Amino acid sequence: MKNEVPYAVEWIEFHRLMGFDHIVIYDDFSADNASMLNSLYQQHDRHYLTVEPGIQDDDPRIRRIKSAADCFTKYREQSDWLIHLDIDEFIWSPLYPDVPTYFMREVPTRPTLSMRGPPGLASMDSGCDTALLYIRKMQWQS
Repeated sequence: MKNEVPYAVEWIEFHRLMGFDHIVIYDDFSADNASMLNSLYQQHDRHYLTVEPGIQDDDPRIRRIKSAADCFTKYREQSDWLIHLDIDEFIWSPLYPDVPTYFMREVPTRPTLSMRGPPGLASMDSGCDTALLYIRKMQWQS
């Protein structure tokens, strides 16, 4: 996330409603004080949000890949699922009450890690029916 704090609370709360029990945000050297999100959420639910410092690299694509790898390394042992989303992407299922229910019912076993998308980015290859799960990119309005 870079300079998107005004949108972050809505995004975080939407995904809380969708059943996410922990969110990790990598602050890509924002000028808008993304670390204050930690302070805000520490007051209400100290285990729900973690804001990690950005990964140093001149190439933004490499920073993104390294951030995803760092998140996987740090949180894979305490997570059933890791999903990499941008702050303007919202994930939900039209047929299930929340995203974890979708995964529990549509993906019978834990998927294996596979490489898809931009080179070097890891994603889950589950063979599940993705028509039951949506990721929508939003256009923010001022």
